[in-house]
Amino acid sequence: MDGKFETTPCPLCSEDDHVLKYNFSPYRVVQCTHCGLHYVSPRLTEEAMLEFYRSGDYYGDDSEIGYSAYQQQEKSLRQTFRAVLRRLQKQGFTGGDLLELGCGWGYFLDEATPYYRSRTGTDYSQVAVEKASASGAEVIKGGLAELHPDTLFDSIVLIQVLEHIYDPVPFLETARTKLRPGGNITVVVPDWNTPFRWLLGKKWPAFKHPEHVCYYTNNTLGQALDRAGFTGSKTITYNHAFPLSMYLDLFGLKVPEWLGQVSVWIPFSCAARVAWT
Repeated sequence: MDGKFETTPCPLCSEDDHVLKYNFSPYRVVQCTHCGLHYVSPRLTEEAMLEFYRSGDYYGDDSEIGYSAYQQQEKSLRQTFRAVLRRLQKQGFTGGDLLELGCGWGYFLDEATPYYRSRTGTDYSQVAVEKASASGAEVIKGGLAELHPDTLFDSIVLIQVLEHIYDPVPFLETARTKLRPGGNITVVVPDWNTPFRWLLGKKWPAFKHPEHVCYYTNNTLGQALDRAGFTGSKTITYNHAFPLSMYLDLFGLKVPEWLGQVSVWIPFSCAARVAWT
């Protein structure tokens, strides 16, 4: 993908001292020596990346980046979302009005139907908006800026979204203003500390360039939520189901299509926190 590149200080603490961790020329993954966040610098400019999110290619079958296999993961994604919704309900974080930012094809919105009074989603992709609308939720093309300024929610969910965000603290601050008093936000990201990164090295699936620009641990995710003004936060368990074929492909192994669709639960692949106002 052609585009302009930029270098950047740490997106979390704004310091500019870092050490190199991985080189994916022209992208480099570095670690901030002040707050510990891992991030990409140089990176594609945000304007160029947003334009690609808006295009129909991001979920296209022939795309070199984006989510060409998104539909093939539907079964395992829905299993994952059902599990986390049950966990959120047990801890008192469901009910009321839900906003999902970056809702993709609406699998979470659909599974969330029994848990919330109303459901709203946003996505920059018109393809995603059309697909997610089938869930019966209100789906808006764009992001936080496209929401009505007076509309508030009881819960906000960001699943595999914050790693895409160029300026995470202002983004989370704005999200916080969309919550009613006592509201909560659930944030799920690939976990930098997962043992699978050590095992797979540069083949770790979360190394997704150019769209993943930040890599979090539970610690740095907590820092981001604290800096955004949330009253408190806690770690929650978020196990992820993946199609067997997705991981076998990383090692060049093939299985029959029916077997490749078997869901395999992968623990410790994601960092997840719930924060509240």
